Amino acid sequence: MTRRASAAIGIVGTGRVAQALGRLLRQRGSSVVAVAGRDPARTEEAARYIGNCSVAGWAEIGQLSGRLLIAVSDDAVAEVAAKLAPYASAGMIALHTCGVHGPEVLAALPARGVRCGALHPLATVPSAGEGIRTLVGASYGFTGDEEALGWAKEIVATLEGKLYEVEQSGRALYHAAASLACNSIPSLLDAAATMLAGSGAADKAEALRLLEPLVRASLDNAFTLGPEAALTGPARRGDSSTLLLHLEALASQDPAIGKLYRAHGLCQLALARRAGLDTEKAGHVEEVLRHE
Repeated sequence: MTRRASAAIGIVGTGRVAQALGRLLRQRGSSVVAVAGRDPARTEEAARYIGNCSVAGWAEIGQLSGRLLIAVSDDAVAEVAAKLAPYASAGMIALHTCGVHGPEVLAALPARGVRCGALHPLATVPSAGEGIRTLVGASYGFTGDEEALGWAKEIVATLEGKLYEVEQSGRALYHAAASLACNSIPSLLDAAATMLAGSGAADKAEALRLLEPLVRASLDNAFTLGPEAALTGPARRGDSSTLLLHLEALASQDPAIGKLYRAHGLCQLALARRAGLDTEKAGHVEEVLRHE
């Protein structure tokens, strides 16, 4: 079997992030030589999508690759590292793409002389095809040693992105921030569409279309003006009577939506206070939002 070249990249994982990163790196000149995964059919599919690379087992990918890019689910990283460890050797570099963990979940590899790090894209990748678009120019959070940092910088430069170093102690908060920023939008939109449909104004599909211009304008304002200046609505005005009517109406909806409205209202109130909301009005708003 052909021995590894130090710059040869093995992709470990078959999901949308693994496929998108593998394809992008190969298309942009990196030497992506193999892909490994647990399911043979999915591994074959990932290899075809990435293009011009072979399907490999754990032993083979360790022999073919000097650099391992591990793009599997958060809970699987440590297990995968343990499976790769017997076939790894000094001089190799391994990066995983998990957000919440740093290089500590690759603990089985440093004992074999592998330099390790975590490189997480601040991007949403709902499909491999979308990842081809969103991973280029994205920001990437890195934690790890100097050798791993060197390769991480190469990857990010190849993808025209920006690299930020994240302290190990801050990984969980870093990832929580990314998760909240990304995933609160779909969940909030679903709740808002459910509420609008419940009002009788439209069915849920139409409700999403009705909300789209409002949401896009609000996002634009938040990034252009900043969250405090972009905030509008009853919490910002200190209109506690309107909030009370909202909560009374929500009593007929899914209780989770009412809890979401209250929790989100308190976050809005914190913004409103920083933006100068009158102290007395702010107190009335907080009383309404906290009283169940």
